[in-house]
Amino acid sequence: MTPTLKMPRAELLNAMRVLRKNANVLTKEEVVLGYRDGCMTIALAGMGASVTAEGEWPGEARLRANVFLDLSLLLPKGDPLSLSVENGFLHIGLASFSCVWQEKQKRELVLPANPTLIDVLRLANEFTPAEIEATGVKEAITEALQKRDALTRKAAEPLKVLGVTEDDLAELVAQCVRR
Repeated sequence: MTPTLKMPRAELLNAMRVLRKNANVLTKEEVVLGYRDGCMTIALAGMGASVTAEGEWPGEARLRANVFLDLSLLLPKGDPLSLSVENGFLHIGLASFSCVWQEKQKRELVLPANPTLIDVLRLANEFTPAEIEATGVKEAITEALQKRDALTRKAAEPLKVLGVTEDDLAELVAQCVRR
């Protein structure tokens, strides 16, 4: 069975506009398209939108957010629009885009719209790498971990004279994130 949804063109365009306007989309950020209660759900960097839809969509499609949001320029005319996933590609009209098809996630990872560094680091502690990958926020978490490490290295330098190591500070930061 090929996962396929049909939805009103105007609703999809409106959802894309709202997400584009409000999301700070990183180049590698991903959008996750699901289906629940008669609506296609669109999850992006702590934000969400839904579009009335019908069809069979037993999992989730994951693709680069900037590609998805740019689809608004390529949507075919006519109503309803049909989206389908086959052989690793999301098809909309004659256009096809690489995506990952996955089973629905059992736990919901919610990244706030304007997360603090601590918010993102807590998610890195609470979810497995596979869960993070599947939700499309891997890039935000990777950047937060890199920033944490850089800040820890910078703070450790002047404290060396007191016998405080980078590992000491890393453990302190980890304890603070777990609070």
